[in-house]
Amino acid sequence: MIQQFLTRKTLFAAAVVLMLGFFSMGALGGALYLAVSPVLAPFFGHLDSWHGDWVWPATVCAGMLWAVGFLLAGWLDRCLLERGVKPAARGVAYAVTLWLAGAVCWTGVLLVSGP
Repeated sequence: MIQQFLTRKTLFAAAVVLMLGFFSMGALGGALYLAVSPVLAPFFGHLDSWHGDWVWPATVCAGMLWAVGFLLAGWLDRCLLERGVKPAARGVAYAVTLWLAGAVCWTGVLLVSGP
């Protein structure tokens, strides 16, 4: 059942992002926070103002968790494809899903280990 909704491209993208989240040493998580900071910065502050032992593991963890967003975006794309939604609208839905997944990942990481 799950294979019906997840393509090889989606699984590959999730695996690559998972590895990049780890091997980028937090760069992916930091870039992701910059993308979602317009929403999260008023609550958690800016990445540059954080300090302490929790910051680096949080950026690594958020980058790795973002891989789940690719699975969700792929699942949504597949559902929209089956309903005959045009590629442009599916692309927008994919991008919005990834952005929301980044915001949710960072919110969760910050609530658990944050400032």
